[in-house]
Amino acid sequence: MRKESLNIDEHIAGQDTREKQYWLEKLSGNPVKNGFPCDFNPTGKQRHMKKSTFSIRGEPFTRLMAVINNSDPRLHMFLTALSSVLLAKYTGSCDILIGTPIYTPETEGKFINTLLTLRNSVTPEMPFKELLLAVRQTIVQAVDHQNYPLKAIVYHLNMSYSETDFPLFDVVMLLENIQDNKYIEPIQPPVIFSFCRKQQEILLEIQYDANLYR
Repeated sequence: MRKESLNIDEHIAGQDTREKQYWLEKLSGNPVKNGFPCDFNPTGKQRHMKKSTFSIRGEPFTRLMAVINNSDPRLHMFLTALSSVLLAKYTGSCDILIGTPIYTPETEGKFINTLLTLRNSVTPEMPFKELLLAVRQTIVQAVDHQNYPLKAIVYHLNMSYSETDFPLFDVVMLLENIQDNKYIEPIQPPVIFSFCRKQQEILLEIQYDANLYR
């Protein structure tokens, strides 16, 4: 493990201190990253990614489209909430951190930071509608403050990491209709949920590190 060496002045020159303060407050309290229980002991080896595919179609797809009113940003919020619940159930934690790329159509090439950390509280008694509203607020705020470099955030939080161990999250999710998976490559997370909405179904590709998971 090592702390990333970088010239902070070079990376954040001219950045709004308001954005820096937001992330330091949002990620305060020594957050513990969430990951699915491993089938094999972590070895620090280079990622060996495999994938499994699933789909949502038929009545579940139709009902979901009605809930989100055929909006891709709303679908992304719904899937983020769903992924957060899944992680909470597997880890037993109420403090859930997930990575997600920026929305590409409107923001391509405009920002230094292209990967956001979404932190939400998920409790067993929380109604899903309440979680959706909380996730929506988290995403809106993260997008509003997405101009601050991710490496600078990690630096100021005094976190260490290696090429196969990013300190804030182990799980990244994206909706390919509005996000680009190329932004995930520098982080190399062990689990990626990649959704894609088609005309009559939503495809899900789960990429996972075979060194950790069956």
